[in-house]
Amino acid sequence: MTTIMSAISWYDGLFQEIPDIFSITGILTALVGNLVLQEIQINQMGIGALIGFLFFQIQHTISKGKWIGEGDIFLGILMGLFLGWQNLLVALFFAYITGAITGLILIFRKKAHAKTAVPFGPFLMAGSIFAMFFGDVIVHWYSNML
Repeated sequence: MTTIMSAISWYDGLFQEIPDIFSITGILTALVGNLVLQEIQINQMGIGALIGFLFFQIQHTISKGKWIGEGDIFLGILMGLFLGWQNLLVALFFAYITGAITGLILIFRKKAHAKTAVPFGPFLMAGSIFAMFFGDVIVHWYSNML
C-alpha cells in the first residue's frame, strides 16, 4: 500500500493530477487487503469510504473543482477503506494542518501566493501514513479525553 501511496504523491507532486489507475488500484488493494487480513471491520471501511467520498465531493461541488480535484475524491475513498473512519479523520486533520503550514511557508518565502495551486495528494498520503502508525494511539487518547 505504501508503494501506491508513494506513486500517488510523486505523480501528483510533479503533474498536479492523480491518474485513476493509481486510485483504483489502491482502492482494490485496500478493500481486498482489509477483507483478507481483517485489520478493519467492514462497517468501519464502509463508513470511512463514505466519509472520504462525501468530504471531498462536497468541496469539489461547492468550489466547482477549484479547491479539490476529482482525484482527491478517489483518494478520500481509498483513505477511508484503508484506514477506517476514525483514522481517516486523523489523516485528514494531519494533511490539512501540514498543507496549511506548508502553504504559509511558501507564501512567507514568496515562492507562492494565495491563489497558487499546490498539489494536495502528497499531504493526504503523508496523513494516511501518519494515521497508519499513530492513528489508533491518537484516537484512543482523544476518546479518553471525552
